[in-house]
Amino acid sequence: MLKKIWNDPVGSKVISWVIIGVLTLIGVGIKSSYDEKSYYETFVWLMTFPIPVYFLLVSITLLLLLRHWFKRKKQFYNAKQRKLRQFNCSDDPEQNIRTEWTVYFGMNGKPYISDLEFFCLEHGEAPIRLFGNRCSHVGCKNSILKFNEFELKNYFESLVLNEWNKLNK
Repeated sequence: MLKKIWNDPVGSKVISWVIIGVLTLIGVGIKSSYDEKSYYETFVWLMTFPIPVYFLLVSITLLLLLRHWFKRKKQFYNAKQRKLRQFNCSDDPEQNIRTEWTVYFGMNGKPYISDLEFFCLEHGEAPIRLFGNRCSHVGCKNSILKFNEFELKNYFESLVLNEWNKLNK
């Protein structure tokens, strides 16, 4: 159960704060017995301990720099996954429709698509997003077009899986 909570983004933060709090209380208890002062006096001393402003500014700056450096080094997707994520659109020259999607990877490592969107390419340089699987321009040949989005999602997901299999050969 603890492992399940630890993997939860909110639960892990709560557990870590509890650990930090308990360690602080243990530290205050050790210091109070070492200095032969009451627990309350030691706790108040810790909470009112003066910290120089320059030390605080330097520490925050260093933490931000380290965070930025480590964030740039870490990449969520490996090279093959990044290459497959670039395969994210298809044009149909017969209907003059562009289909765009985003490639994600499941827990099993297999790709799937999401955010499937369709665009009409009949109206100049800027593609027009289809609403309700139809072009919003009256008189456009794609304004009377009917297609099954679920079948097309399955088709494009099959294309993505095929590309993934080619990359892994």
